[in-house]
Amino acid sequence: MRPVPEKYLVKESDILAKEGIFVHTPSPFAKENLYYVQLEALYTCGPRYDVRRTGLDSYLLFYLKEGEMLFTYEGHSFTARPGDVVFLDCRRPHRYRAMTVTKFYWFHFDGGASRAFFDHFTEGWRIPDRIKEKDTLRSDPAGNAHAADNPETEKDAAKAAKTQKTESGGKESADRKAQNSESAGRGFPGKGIHFRDFRKMEEPFVLLHDLMRNDFQDEGIMSVHVHRILAMLYSGTGRDGSLSVGVSRAKQYMDEHYMQKISTQDVADASLLSASRLSRLFKEETGLAPYGYLMNIRMNHAMKMLLETPYTVDEIAEYCAFCSSANFIRAFRQSTGTTPKKFRRLISGMTSEM
Repeated sequence: MRPVPEKYLVKESDILAKEGIFVHTPSPFAKENLYYVQLEALYTCGPRYDVRRTGLDSYLLFYLKEGEMLFTYEGHSFTARPGDVVFLDCRRPHRYRAMTVTKFYWFHFDGGASRAFFDHFTEGWRIPDRIKEKDTLRSDPAGNAHAADNPETEKDAAKAAKTQKTESGGKESADRKAQNSESAGRGFPGKGIHFRDFRKMEEPFVLLHDLMRNDFQDEGIMSVHVHRILAMLYSGTGRDGSLSVGVSRAKQYMDEHYMQKISTQDVADASLLSASRLSRLFKEETGLAPYGYLMNIRMNHAMKMLLETPYTVDEIAEYCAFCSSANFIRAFRQSTGTTPKKFRRLISGMTSEM
């Protein structure tokens, strides 16, 4: 087995069992064009296992099989549990330690769109600078991070709650309140660095682990495994469970009424959530704002009609509830890089414009 590069070495204690560490040195082509794994292992650790690190030029992914781990990163502290995935940028100061006997896969990696994925997941996630590393953060049973005894944070939370109450008119039905309560406990599955209840992610971690155990580590397959893990985190397909009821209602309403002039408030009413809360939850669970999802539905149906019907661009724009033909053409060009008429000609092989 190749030795672990010195830059990755940290003082580790209370490792009860391990498979690895497996080391890979990427080829020049892989470093330039592929995702590549640098180190990978499966650990079982006791409660004295504690790692602090900063300034390492790599990303790090964890999948927890058993036990609990406490992570601290960018002023956030949170507890990861079985089925959770954690994504760290090791260039930033971070710490992780086992809270009990804990079994987990981990691997250092880089390349491809690693930076783009991390930036996407953490966009708007980092807390304000006023909450310093020294501030104590506690985790509730759901793993949500809270600032303990921080007057500024408490004021912000009170202000946000007051604003939300005003936006919703201070009156919510029992059903709506139940939906809000259920959604609040789901955490932030597609935002930040902690992905809860992603039990379906174990399979790609196991496949990558099996590959890394081999003497010959195929860089193409390695890149596919890493990309699959990141893509599953992005799409949410690795989650154990379905969308919250409120978000599911919103999606169903837009799927059934995309051809009508509907507003954000119409969608919120159908979901039994306030507009502001629906917008936040929808983005967290699907990666899209409700309006973005609605536009995607309309665009997909418009493309299908361009290819499978003789309707004109004006008729398709009206059927799919675009504000005008000009609006449809502009949105279509932004989405595909070409106009509806040219798209129809190029895909279907037609030589005359309709």
